[in-house]
Amino acid sequence: MRASAGTAGVLGLNEIKQLYPPTTAYLLTSGICKKSCGFCGNNDRLARITWPKYDKNLLLEKLKDAPFERICLQTVVNKEAQQELKDVLPELIKTKKPVCLCSQQGEEYLKLGLDRWTIPLDVADAKLYASIKGGDWEKELSHLKALAKKYPKQIGTHIIAGLGETEEQLILLLADLYSSGISVGLFAFSPVPSTSLEKLAKPPLDSYRRVQIANFILAKDYQAVDEFSFQNGRLTKAPVEKVEKRAFETWGCKGCNRPFYNESPKGPWYNYPRALSDTEFAKAIEEAKLI
Repeated sequence: MRASAGTAGVLGLNEIKQLYPPTTAYLLTSGICKKSCGFCGNNDRLARITWPKYDKNLLLEKLKDAPFERICLQTVVNKEAQQELKDVLPELIKTKKPVCLCSQQGEEYLKLGLDRWTIPLDVADAKLYASIKGGDWEKELSHLKALAKKYPKQIGTHIIAGLGETEEQLILLLADLYSSGISVGLFAFSPVPSTSLEKLAKPPLDSYRRVQIANFILAKDYQAVDEFSFQNGRLTKAPVEKVEKRAFETWGCKGCNRPFYNESPKGPWYNYPRALSDTEFAKAIEEAKLI
């Protein structure tokens, strides 16, 4: 079993110095993933994060009294991971902390007390999905919607901004997801060495700020999409007066701050791992270039 370097630091398994420690314990199943998603290193690195290996029993013991608000278990695709999932997830649920499973399979665990099952769509465009992840985007989206109808408030997905989609495509997808009762974890693309997308640049900060603004508004009221205007795929108008500081913090499950998953601590910060100051909030609004 693997834990993010930041998680291991909170558990006392390394001496890493952290400006903002993770408020969620991030775990990853063992082995090499059989899939080859263009944005994922899939061996020992996801986004900017390293995932050292630890004895699973040691991790389970340490997690019992750890000061995390929730636990997030991510899985790779292989037989070893599926067995590890069956062994570990019931034990994680017993910690009484809310547990999120990020995996293609998970329905059986909802009945055991899993708080949230996240199936990462990741890509906001069908053609890009086929080239970056492989598979049928429409089929995956329909599957998510069916699950959200069957398990209200327990189904989520991840969306990565900056994979080649337009702001309009991504924002309209967000409206569709929220209207279907699907929660969203929002990410900014971060290139990982030795992947097919390693030379793709991070999304422009102003573009990501506009997506964050739209995401915050739509999460509260998906019908507000009618108040948006677009030109050549770019968001040009939005009810910015509805935006609060929370819009620019890490967006996903409750209690997830995902510190520096997408950016260096040196900045610029795409997702703030803590509450913004008034000055930071004003700067983020200005960076969106909507006013």
